[in-house]
Amino acid sequence: MVLGKVDGRAVVVSVIVVYLAVVAATSASGMDPWRSLGVNAAPTLFYDARNVAAAADCWAAGYDPLVENPCDPAGRVMNYPRVWVILHFLGLTQDRTLIFGAIVVVLFLGSVLLLVGRLSIPEGVIVAVAVVSPAVMLAIERANMDLVVFVLLAGAVVAWRASDRASPLLAPALVLLAAIAKLYAVFALPAFALTGRRRMLWVLAAAIVVMAVYLALTFDDFRVVMRAPEGGLLSCSSPRWPGRGLDGACRFCHRSSVRCRRCSRSTSGRSPTSARSSRGRAVTTAWSCCC
Repeated sequence: MVLGKVDGRAVVVSVIVVYLAVVAATSASGMDPWRSLGVNAAPTLFYDARNVAAAADCWAAGYDPLVENPCDPAGRVMNYPRVWVILHFLGLTQDRTLIFGAIVVVLFLGSVLLLVGRLSIPEGVIVAVAVVSPAVMLAIERANMDLVVFVLLAGAVVAWRASDRASPLLAPALVLLAAIAKLYAVFALPAFALTGRRRMLWVLAAAIVVMAVYLALTFDDFRVVMRAPEGGLLSCSSPRWPGRGLDGACRFCHRSSVRCRRCSRSTSGRSPTSARSSRGRAVTTAWSCCC
């Protein structure tokens, strides 16, 4: 009877806390817990969030981060839409990467708990296993911007469930914002056509018009992102770690169940050795498997 009154989300939170505590403790002892847990960890924590923060820094310094992003420690160009550099006006700098990444992760985990609602104990165990799976933890370890898209889409679902008149209109606005942040979220918009509400059809039409105008204005940016070493609809990359190099990147692609046809180096015109010596870092060159 007592267990029946316990919200299964407490199980989810407990498992996440234990998982991260184990990772933190083993990392402090010099071990690499992420790979033991099946997560292809990046050289630094919140690696993808750092790329966005570095792009915001470079954009403020007059660079086009979609073409050249020297502020990034690995020299990665930003493979997200240009709209992300707006975060510079909210105070985002590379020095605040850990804060930025932590906020993204906390919002993601909070949106998961909000989206699933009250759970039974068995349901909580299932959700907990899903959250600590290698795929989800990879996004968390890197603070990938897909987590932000998830937060926006989860917010749209919660808004749609609300009973007041304004919240259902907020739902398509959040989906539209998610699509502007990352294009694939646009495929959530047609769901509003299935609601059977005439007003939602007009809202959907307006959202499609806004999205079409946005794509027309930023079409050149999308072409640049698609050609980026780590961009594209089907691409995967791996940092060049000592002793791994190109082969390590290709093995990462194969482990991701993607067939790699060719590999290229993102630091054009320089050998991996010279790139490493010029930066003086162990992790320097980003290798990309273009599929």
